[in-house]
Amino acid sequence: MDIDLINDLMQLQQQDDSDPERSKLERNDDDPDDENNASINDNVDNLMKKANETAKKKVVRRPRPKLDVDRLVGPKGLENLCDLFKNETFKGKGYEASLVLFVVSGEIYEYWAHRLVPHMAFDDFIEKAEKLGNKKPIKVIMT
Repeated sequence: MDIDLINDLMQLQQQDDSDPERSKLERNDDDPDDENNASINDNVDNLMKKANETAKKKVVRRPRPKLDVDRLVGPKGLENLCDLFKNETFKGKGYEASLVLFVVSGEIYEYWAHRLVPHMAFDDFIEKAEKLGNKKPIKVIMT
């Protein structure tokens, strides 16, 4: 529809340019082209109104989730983190080094953080989670 609007405006512009009497510097008030000019101006006004109507369409926006105490305490928060580690099996004595590497590598933590707040980088998530860890509701859950 925008292309049609542009084409209509270009046609009106070409009509205005092709009119030889428009190049005169002085115009008479009794000029019969005034009616023609008025109709062209009305057409331009109508086209501009159509353009404004199409531009005023509302855009539906989805709010980005924020990392806050309620989100960390919620069902996708710390409870879900515990559930992610339930499927993992640890071998026991003699495999402590592999256990440390597994926990420190943070693949599960990154997955959990992305599911909790998809737009946030993992490093930013860690910083924000450390700040939120000092809040009372988080301390209550961690004990």
